Amino acid sequence: MNHKLWLLGRVVTVGGHVLREKITRPKARSVEDVPDAEVVAFSTANGSSGTSTRVAIRVEYNEAGTQAGLPTELFARLIGLTRVRRTP
Repeated sequence: MNHKLWLLGRVVTVGGHVLREKITRPKARSVEDVPDAEVVAFSTANGSSGTSTRVAIRVEYNEAGTQAGLPTELFARLIGLTRVRRTP
């Protein structure tokens, strides 16, 4: 397959996903929007480490959080906080 056609297909696919998320996914909320929501359990999976640590997080909420439609699948990218000793 022609590389340019493949790239065009990927651009259309990613663009479609972004558009769907903007239309169908709920907007970010603050704590004041769902004051009774609480995380009752969470788990992490598929982590990887390199210059940063990446991890998928699955969250379970109480009834208030579930009814509010809070996201249950999250992604975090953590940057190392260790100090590097530099010599003069």
